[in-house]
Amino acid sequence: MSENEKLNEDEMKRIVEEQENQEPINDPYIANAQRLKETAKKDGLGKVDTSKGKGGRVEEEIVSDMVLGYHPVHVADLPSGGLFYPLDVELQIRPAKVAEIRHFSTLQERDLFDVDEKLNHILQNCTKIRTKTRMMSWKDILEEDRIFLILAIRALTFSKGENKLQVKKNCPDCNTENTIEIANQNLQFNSIPADLMKYYDEYNRILSIQTKSCGVIYMKPPTIGVMQIVTKYIREKERQGESWDKAYIQILP
Repeated sequence: MSENEKLNEDEMKRIVEEQENQEPINDPYIANAQRLKETAKKDGLGKVDTSKGKGGRVEEEIVSDMVLGYHPVHVADLPSGGLFYPLDVELQIRPAKVAEIRHFSTLQERDLFDVDEKLNHILQNCTKIRTKTRMMSWKDILEEDRIFLILAIRALTFSKGENKLQVKKNCPDCNTENTIEIANQNLQFNSIPADLMKYYDEYNRILSIQTKSCGVIYMKPPTIGVMQIVTKYIREKERQGESWDKAYIQILP
């Protein structure tokens, strides 16, 4: 690691540590969670137990999560438009902590598999997804929504605009070099073509395609969990020195 990279990493850790030690965000949900926590102390209910399956109460887990600074994400704002999630899905993210940034800073940029693992580690630790009746896994998030959420978590972590990600791009008309920040508001997302949307089943939140000879085929964009399985398959083939059908892998998800 070069001296500049080490200084950059130390600066990021300092910023995150300062944010973790700041006063709680003026958010009504977080403020209410803090009041509930204080009430629990006065009533002699003991410490909040955030463990699952070890006697921790669901209400206490929610209070603890709110204090940690989770923020809701409107699924309609995602690149997928939220079309393939349950209607009552609730998605939340929080800023990355020092330990998570330290882990991410060890990534090998030339190793695409390592980059993939480090991005997923951020999502696993900083994202919650659930419906009104059940918990969901971060692996249920669509692959196309992953970068949007990563950038949203990054924006929360560096809320004052520190450590911006920027690229330089020449204007095709005047050949002027412009600096563009890599942020969700500067990205353009693909939309589902109209000839596919006619198959969209709003009740089941999926594409329902009636074929002439194969019955009904149900399709939706791949989730992170599906892509992990595909990535694992590719890694195993490469480690064993075996060939694999690259064209088939592109349509497999």
